[in-house]
Amino acid sequence: MKKKLKFADGETYEGETKNNQPHGEGTLINKDTKTKYIGKFKNGLRHGLGTIATEGLKLTGNWKNDQLPNKGKMEFPDGQIYEGGLKGGKYHGKGKLTLPDGTIVEAIFEESEMIKEIKKYNPKSDKLEKTIIKNLKFIIKNFAPKQMPDGKWVFKDPDKKIISQFKKDPELKELVTFFMSDNWKKFPDLIKKFSLKYNYKL
Repeated sequence: MKKKLKFADGETYEGETKNNQPHGEGTLINKDTKTKYIGKFKNGLRHGLGTIATEGLKLTGNWKNDQLPNKGKMEFPDGQIYEGGLKGGKYHGKGKLTLPDGTIVEAIFEESEMIKEIKKYNPKSDKLEKTIIKNLKFIIKNFAPKQMPDGKWVFKDPDKKIISQFKKDPELKELVTFFMSDNWKKFPDLIKKFSLKYNYKL
């Protein structure tokens, strides 16, 4: 049975009840602490999957007898996200921290302090690097860039099949167009790095 309840401490509840207590799915709001809990209850206590939010910070996890989750997800106003072990609302144990720029840090934490870094990576940057490398391989293979003694770069004219191929790929087309434009001078360093990494001789 769904009801609206008011408590002596100022909290208000709306949702399923049993014996005039929160029981089942519901929302508990405390205006004084500016917190809102949405989730499951059992005999008046937060129990089961739920999310508590306060001033932009969200904590989602499985509650037990009104105790904070020992594992869950924390979302911060700046876009930072933590998923993993918790203790008293702090990172504790093994967890994954996603920073606002997309960097992911997998580590062991204690009282929200990083004790041991396990792995650090950025899927967006990794994907971008792979795309650039793939497109550079295409340019090198089909345009054969070569720097002349006077410092100028020359390129092989691609055939119709190659032109058609890069026109269908927006990212590749943008890179080829930029590479062949007046701004091509920005690319030699990138090409040289590629040459060293993949043993391609210009």
